[in-house]
Amino acid sequence: MTPVVGLDVAKGATEGQAFLAKDHPYGPHFAIIHTMAGFAEFEERLQALTAPAGCAPVMILESTGPYHVPVVRFLEDHGYAYILLNPLVAHQAKQGTLRKVKTDAIDAYRLGNLFYKEDLEPARQRGQQLPDLRLLTRQHEAITGLLSHGGRRLGRHAIGGGRNDSHRLPHAWAAEKAQQLQAAAERNPLRTADLPHQAFSLRLSSQLIAEHQAHLATLDREIDALVQDIEACQLIQSIPGIGTTLAATIIAEIGEVGRFADPKKLVAFAGVDPRVHQSGQFTASVNRITKRGSSRLRHALFVAAMCGLRKLGSKRMQAVYQAKRAAGKPHKVALVACINKLLHWIYAIVTRRQAFVDIA
Repeated sequence: MTPVVGLDVAKGATEGQAFLAKDHPYGPHFAIIHTMAGFAEFEERLQALTAPAGCAPVMILESTGPYHVPVVRFLEDHGYAYILLNPLVAHQAKQGTLRKVKTDAIDAYRLGNLFYKEDLEPARQRGQQLPDLRLLTRQHEAITGLLSHGGRRLGRHAIGGGRNDSHRLPHAWAAEKAQQLQAAAERNPLRTADLPHQAFSLRLSSQLIAEHQAHLATLDREIDALVQDIEACQLIQSIPGIGTTLAATIIAEIGEVGRFADPKKLVAFAGVDPRVHQSGQFTASVNRITKRGSSRLRHALFVAAMCGLRKLGSKRMQAVYQAKRAAGKPHKVALVACINKLLHWIYAIVTRRQAFVDIA
């Protein structure tokens, strides 16, 4: 007898349903308020369930972004095993009947009953390093976007509304262009601006850019310090084209690589596996990638693959790309093949704890 508690997590509260066996709920459904008092009452319910079952129950819940964090923290602090479901799997479990009935109590019932239908493994209790790293890398991405946007706006103000591509070009080109702009300003006979507040706007934009750059420098230091203690980040940096920030982003979005049974599951998690459409005698000739999972992870993998294809990048990556192109595949298909291969390499070097070896 394995007791199970299905938990349907929402903002600030969770609906629960306990089971002693498949299709045999233990007592009525109950609500858990995400407060100290609410979790204390939940602990009493779990202890009451442990007595007739003879062992502690397993919790099964859906990954719901920040909402499930306090529930998982409570379970880990009290030593309860739990299964954290992918939202797609949880959604399928909740579509148990043809009737359009959707309540939190019914969702908790279906999640709990799913444990007896599927071969599910409890999640490993994670330390605080990877969640911290994910927070830092996502902040880094957000501020980088603000900095890029602010730089483009400042360039348009300075050049008079023209297009500014300096953020995509080498620093030498940008420095030369700045000198040309300064020289042009010195030759300008009109010493007063048509718009009296244009100078104020430029100063404000410059101050915001300086603040964003300072924030990025602080984040870089924090990420560098944290990465030093995460072996997986150190290992994947042995792949040409993957630096500290990129390695931190990839590992932070993947999480524990060892939780995947094989590299194909990691590829599916990243959403770069092909969609397969076949019905009767029809088989689709064009199969796009599923694009499920983290878009941040896919973007980081895309950047890593593009860096690996550079002249000083990975010879093995370039060989994969050239083989696909020689077979008549378009650029995007060849690039997805490189990303797929990159995930296989990441899985291998992290699980085996061996650095990447490129072609000599």
